[in-house]
Amino acid sequence: MDGGFDLDALLRPVRAQRADPTGQVLSGCRLERILGRGGMGEAWLARREADGLQAVVKLLDPVALADAERRARARREWATLCKVRPTPHVVQVLGVDLEHERPHLVLEFVPGEGLHALLRRRGALPWADAARVARDLALGLAAVHEQGVVHRDVKPANAIVRPDGAATLVDFGLAKDLFATSVTSPQMLLGTAAYMAPEQWADAAARDGRCDLFALGVTLYELVAGAPPFGTGQDPGATEEAATTGDYAPLEEAAPGVPGELALVVDLLLAPDPAWRYPRADLVARDLEAVRGGGASSAPCMVAADGRRWPLVRGRRWTLGSAPDCQVVLPPPASPRHAQLRREAAGFALVDLRGSAGTRVQGEPLTGPRALAPGDLLDLGGVALRLLDPLRATPVAATEVVDARREVAPAPLVQALAADADPRAAAWLLERLAPDPAPAAATQRALAAVGPEAVRAALEARAAEDARVAPWAAERVLALAGGARRGGARLVVRRGAPRRWRRPGRPRARGCS
Repeated sequence: MDGGFDLDALLRPVRAQRADPTGQVLSGCRLERILGRGGMGEAWLARREADGLQAVVKLLDPVALADAERRARARREWATLCKVRPTPHVVQVLGVDLEHERPHLVLEFVPGEGLHALLRRRGALPWADAARVARDLALGLAAVHEQGVVHRDVKPANAIVRPDGAATLVDFGLAKDLFATSVTSPQMLLGTAAYMAPEQWADAAARDGRCDLFALGVTLYELVAGAPPFGTGQDPGATEEAATTGDYAPLEEAAPGVPGELALVVDLLLAPDPAWRYPRADLVARDLEAVRGGGASSAPCMVAADGRRWPLVRGRRWTLGSAPDCQVVLPPPASPRHAQLRREAAGFALVDLRGSAGTRVQGEPLTGPRALAPGDLLDLGGVALRLLDPLRATPVAATEVVDARREVAPAPLVQALAADADPRAAAWLLERLAPDPAPAAATQRALAAVGPEAVRAALEARAAEDARVAPWAAERVLALAGGARRGGARLVVRRGAPRRWRRPGRPRARGCS
């Protein structure tokens, strides 16, 4: 076709990958047998020729890496993962070769049993064993987060329990998203529904390491109770609503006999608002180790002078007074309903309910709602309480989602291409039909301080590049699908107008762009 399009050249890496690679040597590793297939390619058990040790080689989809920009992003991301400090709780990335005819990764071979398989075989685990597994995964996440990387797919299927009992994270949702094609529906989400944090449902790009901690909380709950707290994800709408509203059976109800402190750790991990979760994975690991030894968690609480402790985790309002139905029951002379503690976005606040004996904070009379700081001393009619909230003063780990994106293609177009040509080759072209909003949004944020003119100029340049690339991609999509010459569906592209996919003689499709 004019313009230098060569379908054979585009499909060559696909055909090469379809050949049986058994016995091939990649990055010094001889492939022995396939372990499994997934969205990003195939995993093979291999043996290193230099020392005879086993390794895992992941063959990546070459069509997904045909674009130089995507290949560069992949190289940067996997190079970052190579820097994760060695730990038994994260699989090591030993090598990356994205320029090979069979682009691949070389990973540490982790012996043991998949955590998901262990759950299926044994059912719910004893709470102490579950806490140890979750502690190990938290230590692994801490090592990953140190490099500024978010795992994004923490779940039992992505962990292995080694023969010595240690748990290891072995797969990264970051990589899955990076190498996924654009053949998805607009409603497809990044992640596994049953383990996704509320902010992932609302905005797939607005995530930090605390979404990993939410998924860890779901995993820990499942290990102890035998089922995830928000359902299996078969009904995504119901799962989203339950996760967003925090609607789940408390762990001590789902698994009677577990320590209350372990249930508090789960509650902190599953907080719908990330501001009220643990800020760092290492703090989760510390608390889980403390609970296994009979100690207390770092949950915010009110503490009396005699050591009594009232956790402030579930709910948003706690009434303090001498009435037996108060959430924080105090001895006289506190009034029956003396004051109310409220959890707000910025922290806790105290409101006086006109207790007859008076209310003071740090020795000062309470005359209206007052924001509390961790460590503040409260005097409620002569009853002393102190607010402990050690996690609120801890900075959030500096993590981010690195350069990954998922693009959406019109479903009728994908179906026609799948019927007429290799869909993976088509997907590579489909990604160029729609502008990617992520770079534009990033440009706008980066230049916001410079001024509106600079932002406008940058976005106009981006739009011009999109306008140049889209017609080029449309021609090649037509070449793959056969266009109107074979009497099939044809792509209609008009400058400045949305793209439509329709069949001759049929009404114009609605809602496809």
